[in-house]
Amino acid sequence: MDTTLTSNESGRGFGGGPLHCGSPQAFGYKIGQLKISATKAENMLGTRFDIRKFHDELLRDGALPLDILETKMDLWIQNQPSLPRSE
Repeated sequence: MDTTLTSNESGRGFGGGPLHCGSPQAFGYKIGQLKISATKAENMLGTRFDIRKFHDELLRDGALPLDILETKMDLWIQNQPSLPRSE
């Protein structure tokens, strides 16, 4: 196998390929993932959804792996107070 091709393929996603840290594509994926999370929260919480509280919680613990961040935000959604019952 051509060593140039081997180098390019082995670096993909680990600092040498199109998904290396800091690449515009990686940031695009991250922004898309966060948008999906906000939409999920908005759909589940309805009128209780507050984008400011969502972002505060999202950023509270700093940088986290995506799987932990997703679990954290799912728990946050579940723990939001219920709407008061109208009588």
